[in-house]
Amino acid sequence: MEFIDKNQSANREEAHEVIDAFLKEVDAKPGLYMRFADPLPNGTFPKKQMFALLMREQCRCCYCMRRLQTNGLHLSIEHVIPQHAQIDELEKYFAYGSTLDKALVQHEDDFLKGDKHTPPYPHTVAYENLVLSCDGVYPNSNEAQSCNTKRGSEFVPPVAFIREIHDNVEYYKNGDVRYLGKEEGMFPMVTILGLDVPILKAIRRIWAYILKHGIDVSNCVPEDVVFDIWKDVVGQVSQQESDVLLLFDRDNFWALLLQYDYFNNASVFVSI
Repeated sequence: MEFIDKNQSANREEAHEVIDAFLKEVDAKPGLYMRFADPLPNGTFPKKQMFALLMREQCRCCYCMRRLQTNGLHLSIEHVIPQHAQIDELEKYFAYGSTLDKALVQHEDDFLKGDKHTPPYPHTVAYENLVLSCDGVYPNSNEAQSCNTKRGSEFVPPVAFIREIHDNVEYYKNGDVRYLGKEEGMFPMVTILGLDVPILKAIRRIWAYILKHGIDVSNCVPEDVVFDIWKDVVGQVSQQESDVLLLFDRDNFWALLLQYDYFNNASVFVSI
């Protein structure tokens, strides 16, 4: 994972202008984000404008590190503090040692009850609370398996805004991933975000194998690579993991693998 620095972003001023224009025109009632996609009287679409700004500062999903597609496929705007978070839940996000700032982000209900001066901005549309995530949908299922949609409104640490996050997430050559930071709640962040689902484990396992054996992904036979890995792990992993691994000899799954070229870097892994 990688830190996203909103404080140093050249997009901040423009983002605040987009949100201020939206708040000036919209009715002051709950559900601001639902109306964020609607056009303003001047013909602009604030959600589209925000999406374009976020695309400038991110090229990968904030959670699984999938390369974002410029055509918008499999993309979604993620609220680090969820849209439906309760007011008393915000404090644990602010207290997590991240760059989330009370001076810039407040709960939508508090904004609507107050004088409506900005900043701080309502958390449902605040630039400082928004990042890009993939939708967690992969070729083997129409249902979301990871990331924003899988998370829903569950609490996870605001990892995208933790400066040390690169060093606090460890990836292993067998495809496993581990978060070393502070956890809260019954289930770990990795599970809530679906970062340990078989398809993502297979992707990381394949990249580690490619790196270890110096394979040129632009000039290799995917079927051979996948079969060689499968021979090494069959009987040592679950049947589901074994079956998912074999899917990557197909063109659409190999194309998916290439979207995760973040892992085409030995330094990302604990060891290969």
